[in-house]
Amino acid sequence: MTIHVEPQNLHETGIELRCAASELWERLASLRAYADRLDMAWQGGAFQEDYLRQYRSLLNHLAEEIQNLDDLSGILLRQAEGWEALAADCARRYADLNSRKRISP
Repeated sequence: MTIHVEPQNLHETGIELRCAASELWERLASLRAYADRLDMAWQGGAFQEDYLRQYRSLLNHLAEEIQNLDDLSGILLRQAEGWEALAADCARRYADLNSRKRISP
């Protein structure tokens, strides 16, 4: 089985995921602020408490998923760097072998 990896594609995807995660973190902060405002403004008794508990639980789950996305972006970026380093090393070794062949008869 052959795996063909384009480091540039990995790098671009990693950056896109990191930007998406960053935007989601900002939106999550806004959603948490809305929950706090709602908690202060709404006096709904047990229903209010249950609703806000479920809402905050959902936000916590969302935060976990955003963290997973952020972690995945880091993995992709590190993989891209690793593949780029490997490609550069292979190119250097290949050039070194070619220069040796030209020197020796």
